[in-house]
Amino acid sequence: KEDLSRFIAAEHLPQACAMLELDRNDGLTHEQLTRVLFRVVHERDKLTNMILDQTQIGGVLDQIVDFVFWIMAAMLSLVWLGVDVYCLMVPVTSFFLALSFALGDTIKGIFESLIMIFVESPFSIGEEGQVDNGPILIVDRLRLITTLFHRSDGEAIYMHNSKLAR
Repeated sequence: KEDLSRFIAAEHLPQACAMLELDRNDGLTHEQLTRVLFRVVHERDKLTNMILDQTQIGGVLDQIVDFVFWIMAAMLSLVWLGVDVYCLMVPVTSFFLALSFALGDTIKGIFESLIMIFVESPFSIGEEGQVDNGPILIVDRLRLITTLFHRSDGEAIYMHNSKLAR
């Protein structure tokens, strides 16, 4: 504790000792230090992966919002320039209607994934869970459409978020 008190404020010293699991004679064994360092590195890796996954999902959402914004800005610019936008609305609307039929399931899956990730938040990176009474899986990555798990034997398993949301 004396060594730690030089680096850690007095009010945080009991928490640091508890985290380091100091034994009764206030000494820190090599095994204790190794265990704590591995735990800190593991938690840091989980936090890094979580931030990377949220950044990737945020980037995709940003691109979608930008696309919608530029379409609306283009339409407003055409109105401002005096172009008859109503004659353009029929082909554009027909295109988006056909696109919604062609990509309906994909768009539905993306919205289900967004709701699962941002509203329900059923799990976070590093947590263990079971899907459909299968083996115990550990969450590695959360992405917009899929989630990467790994089993205890190291095998990687990708699952669609829409399946996990059900």
